[in-house]
Amino acid sequence: MAEAKHTRTIKLQLMVLGATKEERTAEWRRLGGLLEKARRAKNCYMTFCYGQDGLVDRVYHHREAKTKEERAAIKKEIFDLVKNKSLYGRLERNAAEKEVRERFPDLPSCITNPMCSVEWAVYHNERDGVRAGERSLRSYKRGGAIAIAIGSIGFEADDKGHRVNWNLGRKGPPFTFAVVYGQDKGGFRRLVQAIIDDELEWGTPNIQKRKRDGKLFLNVPIKEPERSHALNPDLVVGVDVGVNVLAYAGLSEGPARWCYGSEGEQRVFRRRFQDRQWELAKAVPASRGGHGRQRKVKAMDSIRDKERCKVTRDNHYVSRRIVDFALDNGAGTIRMEDLSGIHEDLRNRWLYRNWNYYGLQTMIEQKAERKGIQVEYVPPAYTSRTCIHCGHVDKKSRDSKDRTKFVCTKCGAKEHADYVGAVNVARRGGGNAKRLGKAAERKGEKKEAFEEQEASMRRII
Repeated sequence: MAEAKHTRTIKLQLMVLGATKEERTAEWRRLGGLLEKARRAKNCYMTFCYGQDGLVDRVYHHREAKTKEERAAIKKEIFDLVKNKSLYGRLERNAAEKEVRERFPDLPSCITNPMCSVEWAVYHNERDGVRAGERSLRSYKRGGAIAIAIGSIGFEADDKGHRVNWNLGRKGPPFTFAVVYGQDKGGFRRLVQAIIDDELEWGTPNIQKRKRDGKLFLNVPIKEPERSHALNPDLVVGVDVGVNVLAYAGLSEGPARWCYGSEGEQRVFRRRFQDRQWELAKAVPASRGGHGRQRKVKAMDSIRDKERCKVTRDNHYVSRRIVDFALDNGAGTIRMEDLSGIHEDLRNRWLYRNWNYYGLQTMIEQKAERKGIQVEYVPPAYTSRTCIHCGHVDKKSRDSKDRTKFVCTKCGAKEHADYVGAVNVARRGGGNAKRLGKAAERKGEKKEAFEEQEASMRRII
């Protein structure tokens, strides 16, 4: 039986090499021009495919062809007219690729070949939506990734570290890059060495020059063997997501727990970024620069990007740690609260605008699926008011001043409020709980669903 493997992409930062500063600057400009031509070639490919479809549709309309047989006859007539059959049909890809090669003769085949393969699949997946007016024709802006042939990339190691060689064939001299690892928290140095030693499979990479800071990256998909874990499907990890404590994880059985974020940390960080954006926005009307918008709001866009990157980075870290927490404890199921529709409540707009719970839950789903862990959703009603020791439900158990404290009014048990919510989420009934929660909300059966799940929690206690 073949060993199970999963695919993930590692992001390697590259630095252009050269003997002098002038040589490095020249190589960097040559690389920038090459990537810009590749971006324009991708847009040219998409436009050409769309134009061919529009031309054939125009012929159909002019001939009033409505049936499949009439359109097939017209298509055969077009084939006979063109002779090389490159206008439409199976060879439409060849015509688009020929157009790209004629308009961009300086592009090497290590870029055009994978680019045409990718864009052909992308266009035909989105083609019906474009022609129906449901979406716009895809266009590529600066800063996007450019696919390159795997045979043109080579990794090597020397005394100074790891190097990446990109061979352009007859279109120009090769590029040589140094790999910058930094703190290497992801262990990329070990993975690149495994690629050099032919111990790790890797696929077609792509190169990207990020627009916001100009940094260069090589994105390499790799295949790693799956680690076997003995998972118990009856042992559940409950996750309580919040604004102050970003996520709190607890087991349905056992004292193990994990949390990320301190009281008010997320709120303070959000306000700091947004206050800075507001200050910059007030200064925009007084700034110089004519009527141009881009230069005036550049600082605002930079602050907004930093805030977005911080949120995404935290969500990736938290989701990975929660999945690792489930694996370390042998839990086969992760349960979270079904918070769909919560944005319809406009009483606390600031909270919902600054709480990216959906992105965090989506990342947990994706990472858990790779490890074979099931993800379920349960209704959130009364999870923060139910004692995990005696099952008593009381709103007064939560401290009105300190929202992190939970003191049961019946048995006197003291716990962290978010930990109580996580354990209650873990002990609630599973199944397709997301659909159950929406159906209960529509039919007005929240109370019955809660009583049924409360009874199951009492049996566990």
